[in-house]
Amino acid sequence: MSHRLPLLTALIVLATALLGAHHQPADVTARPPIEPRPPALLAQLPDGLQPLTVQTVHVRATITGTVSRTAMTLVFHNPNPRVMEGELVFPLPEGATVSGYALDIDGVLVDASVVEKHQARVAFETEVRRGIDPGLVEWTRGNNFRTRVYPIPARGTRTVRVEYVADLVYAGDEARYLLPLDFDQPLKQFDVRVEVIQGPAEPVVAEGPAGLSFAPWNQAFLAETSLKREAVTEDLLITLPQVPRSHIAVESSEDVFKPHYFVIDDMPVMPANVATTGLADIERIGILWDASLSRARTDRRLEFAALERIAAEVGDAQVDVVVFRNQVEEAHQGLAIANGDASELRAWLEAVPCDGGTALGALTAPRSLPGDKRKDAPIDLWLLFSDGLGNVGDDWPDDLEAPVFALSADSAADHALLRHIGRTSGGDYFNLQQTDTGVVAARVMQAGSPPFSLLGVVVEDEQVVDVLPSGRVPVDGRVTVTGKLLADQATVTLLFGWTETVVRVTHVVKREGATDTGLIRRYWAQRRVDELAVLADANRAELLRLGQTYGLVTPSTSLLVMETLEQHLEHGVLPAESRTAMRAEYLEIVEQRAVEKAKAREERIAEVAVLWQDRVTWWETEFDFRKVQFAPDSAEGEELAEDSDLQGAHSREMIVDRRMATGTMAGAAEPVEEAEEMPMREDARDNAPDEDDDIAEGAGAAASITIQPWSPDTPYLNAMKAAGLAEAYDVYLDQRGQYFDSPAFYLDCSSYLLDEGEAELGLRVLTAILDLELEEASLMRVVAHKAHQIGELELAAQLFEDVGNMRPEEPQSYRDLALVLGEMGEYERSLDLLNEVVVGEWDARFPEIQTIALMEANRLLSVAEHAGADIKNPLDPRLVKLLDVDMRIILTWDTDLTDMDLWVTEPSGEKCMYNHARTQIGGRMSRDFTRGYGPEEYWVRRGMPGQVRIQVNYYGSGQVTLTGGTTIQVDVFTNYGRADEHKQSITKRLTTSKEVVDIGEVMFEGG
Repeated sequence: MSHRLPLLTALIVLATALLGAHHQPADVTARPPIEPRPPALLAQLPDGLQPLTVQTVHVRATITGTVSRTAMTLVFHNPNPRVMEGELVFPLPEGATVSGYALDIDGVLVDASVVEKHQARVAFETEVRRGIDPGLVEWTRGNNFRTRVYPIPARGTRTVRVEYVADLVYAGDEARYLLPLDFDQPLKQFDVRVEVIQGPAEPVVAEGPAGLSFAPWNQAFLAETSLKREAVTEDLLITLPQVPRSHIAVESSEDVFKPHYFVIDDMPVMPANVATTGLADIERIGILWDASLSRARTDRRLEFAALERIAAEVGDAQVDVVVFRNQVEEAHQGLAIANGDASELRAWLEAVPCDGGTALGALTAPRSLPGDKRKDAPIDLWLLFSDGLGNVGDDWPDDLEAPVFALSADSAADHALLRHIGRTSGGDYFNLQQTDTGVVAARVMQAGSPPFSLLGVVVEDEQVVDVLPSGRVPVDGRVTVTGKLLADQATVTLLFGWTETVVRVTHVVKREGATDTGLIRRYWAQRRVDELAVLADANRAELLRLGQTYGLVTPSTSLLVMETLEQHLEHGVLPAESRTAMRAEYLEIVEQRAVEKAKAREERIAEVAVLWQDRVTWWETEFDFRKVQFAPDSAEGEELAEDSDLQGAHSREMIVDRRMATGTMAGAAEPVEEAEEMPMREDARDNAPDEDDDIAEGAGAAASITIQPWSPDTPYLNAMKAAGLAEAYDVYLDQRGQYFDSPAFYLDCSSYLLDEGEAELGLRVLTAILDLELEEASLMRVVAHKAHQIGELELAAQLFEDVGNMRPEEPQSYRDLALVLGEMGEYERSLDLLNEVVVGEWDARFPEIQTIALMEANRLLSVAEHAGADIKNPLDPRLVKLLDVDMRIILTWDTDLTDMDLWVTEPSGEKCMYNHARTQIGGRMSRDFTRGYGPEEYWVRRGMPGQVRIQVNYYGSGQVTLTGGTTIQVDVFTNYGRADEHKQSITKRLTTSKEVVDIGEVMFEGG
């Protein structure tokens, strides 16, 4: 797992979906056209999206053989009177990979360094918090990439260069290169230069800017032009007509002692004298129908067209449909295709609502279904309609008995994973944006029989190595083989056929005449990444090596631009090769600093031991309730707590929202000296305990928890409640269009359904949040905390595991997962994770989180001991002591750069909070977390008889969030660490700074 992410203050969308594409079969001309989109920069402003203008565009394209490399340099202008922060998100064509990125710094384009993915993101976010301007390109799910840029100056410009490698598109015997260029506003400057080197045919500019045409140049072909103050509205389409059936391109290595790289492009001829595999007798078809939320906005016309074409070929067949979302539903067995007509089946599928997350890994493809009504007719094949973007449970199914034919029309689909599912099951995968429905139907009709395929590659004397693709590959038209050449020349034989070799095609690959563009070298690496990315977690190390060696964005590597040597040193990022002097100085300093890191871990443990001993000393201190001075009456106390002077005493690191025009966060005040302790009344003794009262040391206190229900006043919830529970889900679906992109909408609706006992629907709506945005850790945390709260521990653990893989630099990632695993009885791993929080080196934003984790680790040790578990204790002996308490309260939240405060008003009227952290009865508040996530913790060893009031204050935020505010999680424990421990939790959403919400009360007997 490990894939999904956030939108920041501005959203940049660079839509390059058609800048290149994978090979297509000969009859793709029947495919409906997909509308190309040029680069666009959209700024998210309060009154909506306002496009930022493109001032200049520079295009440099190189075509070698049938592979292209495109570098686009774009200058964007920000007309707004405020600095913008942005995220550049762009889907690439199937198989394409980002291979270069640069960002302007002080007017100079600076090339990115290739950095391990998580390390790159941590460095980026750290610098953004400082108001510095790094740039980042990351891999997300499927073939989606993103770039985040800050700042885009007020009424200023920012320059970005993106480079990627892709195959040409084939249509019959014509190869095509397409670049969308629909810039309807005049550009200050437009330049384009296209080189065709070792091309299979003479290129032609079929469409493009005026004056652009090819001419011979240095044993190649060159087309270039430059325009000023003109709109460029015609796309660039370059064709290579009459491409020969086979073509070879070779490229020299950067080192003469290293291998050359080659690409063989071939279109094999199926022999006429060999009997092809006959059509299958298909009587029963299974359909795996992805009805998750991400499919709600998919244009499924291509998918239904493919289904109808298959039905026309099949004629008559029984159909079983398995709908899957966050879980796999019971099969519907009452459908059929009759006389080639699938209209009733289509109508049934169109009526299925799209909702929930995606449990792709829970799928099976059996020959028969549980409780099968049609045991006399096994299922011949399954059709899987999905984008392949699983986020609930495992990423891919592995129990596939019958052939699975995966089909998708989503440009952002995980093509590699869908291809893996199809081909390993004996079926296939079809990208419907590239493959004609006739080809799909013809292949499906041969279900159960192997298709005409590339069976393998034969070379002599190991003159060629690392040939890709590996394994059997179905061939619908042209096929591309790439590898490394070790000798001056080698004979490479491609084997084509069905179950045994029937066609042998021999090629001679030579170093003579090799080019040195670097394109084929990266293309080989890109194909290798494609194969490894299917199991990205298992192949993490190799993907990291490939990315760093070949300069590619992979599931393990990102491209990062940083400005200064100090930034590179702080984050351990080697400067790009183009920054020669800085790179040499960096390596020298890093060697000198290596020795200094050896002592760091022991020093951190010693510091934690001091903090822990302070907590133990406080826990061991006796507090006499009879000597407590009481706070003013409740009304007076409320007024005091809300007093602006007390609010102004927030002695903390201020959060500055550099994106606001004012330059400061709403509600923020200048730090002043810590406020004086709350005044107490010496004569107020009504609630004081009697002298004879005795609460036994360590014994469980008698207490009850009352949590205030969360029921926000929103139009959609009011409509659901008015309709009644039976119709509430339908009302939710009707309302969803208006709030589709709001995670808060799904959280509120799911909470209502769960509270009303609709567990299945509530969980479905909750997991829909996961489908809103790829690799968004805050959204995953919201769902995981709620899942934990309602007892869906496996789901919570999976999501927290994913968050941990995405954000290993945050201690909360380890702690959240540890707490769930502890409840699941996985004590040893839970303790290891908590110990990682204790000994780890964390950002200063998370002060003393180690002692909070130690409270939980020592409790878990006690739980494991009483459960009879044989585990190894990873804690330092100085840190082992169970601190059981009458009450413990934990506050966490989901947004970075956000300050929430836990307020606990004790029976005496004394309020424990950030600036009054220790109370007369022994109450204690943890250090204030002012810049994100928490946890903030209150605990008291002996609860004073009477009522304890729990509140949360939304102090302020410098973060614009997807969830429409901040989602908080509050856990309230009584008798924490004891046999009679009790816990209640609540999730609430706060939307306004300075908002104070009541969480609940705890009543200790005797009050």
